[in-house]
Amino acid sequence: MTAKARRLSLLAAFAVVALPLALDLLITTDEEQVETTLAALEGALEARDPEGVLAWCTDDVKLTARLPWSAGRTTLAAALQSLLPKLGELRLSRDEARLDFADGEAPRVTLSGSGFATHPSFGGGPFRLDARIVLRRASEPDPRFLLAEVESLEAGPLLR
Repeated sequence: MTAKARRLSLLAAFAVVALPLALDLLITTDEEQVETTLAALEGALEARDPEGVLAWCTDDVKLTARLPWSAGRTTLAAALQSLLPKLGELRLSRDEARLDFADGEAPRVTLSGSGFATHPSFGGGPFRLDARIVLRRASEPDPRFLLAEVESLEAGPLLR
């Protein structure tokens, strides 16, 4: 085999190996985009940054869930503004996230996990958290999924 043929063979072998890896890096699946959204929302919540959370929400985000710490119906923005600055620390740990892409509709995500929060006046402790949310794809050219609705949210003591 000539040197030129060896180089071409080596180049062909490299292309066969590299092409699928390159395509994987260039193409992001819906599931990966949902995971990016969830991670960004969790990061903003842990940073106790209401504006950071809202940056990953649609302009008309709905809060149909009754919030455990709120006396009545409120908007998500108002709930975040009233709760997050009061916390001294917030850590979240997601145990499960089930995605449902039913019939081409907006994906629904069922989340369960736990966390730890501190409050300057009340101390702190662990808690469990279960939520059901709806995501919607952002406007073109933004490929992100954004939080469109919080359908349910339950928080309580970690141990019962």
